[in-house]
Amino acid sequence: MSPWCATDAIRTPSRPDMNSRIQRRKSRRTEENGLEQLIAEARAMGKSVVAKGKIRQHKRIRETRVELPLLPKRRRLTKDEEWLSLLWMIDTAEAHGKLALHGLTIALARLIQAESLRVLFFDARPHRSPDNDVNDLLWDRNSPISSDGRKIDDLLVRRRGRNIELGSAAVIVGVWERWRLARALQNLGPSGEWGSWRQDDNHRAVAWYPWPLIWVDNGNHSTTAALLRGGGAMTCEASFDAAPLLRLVSTDGKMWFGENRRALGPVRSVPLAGIFEIGRRLL
Repeated sequence: MSPWCATDAIRTPSRPDMNSRIQRRKSRRTEENGLEQLIAEARAMGKSVVAKGKIRQHKRIRETRVELPLLPKRRRLTKDEEWLSLLWMIDTAEAHGKLALHGLTIALARLIQAESLRVLFFDARPHRSPDNDVNDLLWDRNSPISSDGRKIDDLLVRRRGRNIELGSAAVIVGVWERWRLARALQNLGPSGEWGSWRQDDNHRAVAWYPWPLIWVDNGNHSTTAALLRGGGAMTCEASFDAAPLLRLVSTDGKMWFGENRRALGPVRSVPLAGIFEIGRRLL
């Protein structure tokens, strides 16, 4: 047999060989088509999952976007419009959840602290100190709130004392002596003579829940310095459940009202009025 015949035999296979090759090609095409179909289905499924995820995400975003109040575009806002804006902020925080309400409470408490320091720093005349006591910021504690004559102290239910972190709590602390505050700022801290702030018998505070809202009633200047330096741990000597109080007290940003809209007095601190509104939402 010549080499050409052998070559021809290779180039022109027998009928069984050709049939087997055709079958293999068809099988490969079938596998490829099946694979392509699986890939297409997987891609479609992935897009569906992503689309559903995006729909849920957009729905959640819509749920937390509260419609803005109608406000003037240019002129300065009135007190009523500022209160309306604060209520919108509280509504927005509430739409996100309780953690947002807690965070907003801390922010409003720091506005109260900032106003207290502003008065202290920008008016050095003697006997000029900020009003940051409970009686100064709220209404007269002897004013009856309920129809049966109960006052603030009657509506606060005593609980066991709790530990709080000053740096992550809504703290209201009064300062009145500039020299004592400067001394505390000098000596408190890791590099100060007194070291980091630590609670002792001179530092006392009570906590109102559900916020919690911390009222410091002793050790005010060093506690203020601790807040400015980053905080520290404090054990409140008493805690009170303010839910009965919050259920009876309301405000429109200008006046405090008790049960049956009984007028308690003017709002002296709008941030504190906002804190009370948050408390009502946390119940």
